[in-house]
Amino acid sequence: MTEKEWLACTDPTPMLEFLRGTASERKLRLFAVACCRLVLRKVRVSPLAEHEVDVAERYADGAASIEELAGARCYSNSDAEHACMNAAEIE
Repeated sequence: MTEKEWLACTDPTPMLEFLRGTASERKLRLFAVACCRLVLRKVRVSPLAEHEVDVAERYADGAASIEELAGARCYSNSDAEHACMNAAEIE
């Protein structure tokens, strides 16, 4: 995958396939953070959800502890799934 293809890609599947076996844990965490930010742009959520993503990004960069990451998790999986479903409906 070229940089141009990566930047134009809208489906994370080929991006993850490209990274398989080569990406560090940090890069995968930052990829997840970027995906979350895309969802957050499409749905209205509590500022706590944005804070959770900010902490996850800081954790990936070594600037937040595992305890801070655990403390920032304020939503259950069902809430996250609901937000993702709402984002899918918008597209």
